[in-house]
Amino acid sequence: MKEKQTSMACICNLRLSLRPHHCSFIRQGGSWPEHCITGSKYAEFSADLQLPASAYIISKGTVVEKDGYLSFSSQTFTKRVSAVCSLADLLPIIAF
Repeated sequence: MKEKQTSMACICNLRLSLRPHHCSFIRQGGSWPEHCITGSKYAEFSADLQLPASAYIISKGTVVEKDGYLSFSSQTFTKRVSAVCSLADLLPIIAF
């Protein structure tokens, strides 16, 4: 893990990155078709997104047995981001 960033701006990028046998997939009894499989182009950021080397990537859906619906909930998100940077320094940028 990188050292906690304390500069004027902290960039955290969020992504959905699911394992092939994730519990949320229809084949595993879930309600979603397979999507955003880790390592596939659908789980990657756009090639047009230029991230600085200091950017942090926070992935959700990495635990096969958990649906992950709350991975970006306020409390969980705050805990995960504050582990890598000061929330006061977080840039409010959302890229889809």
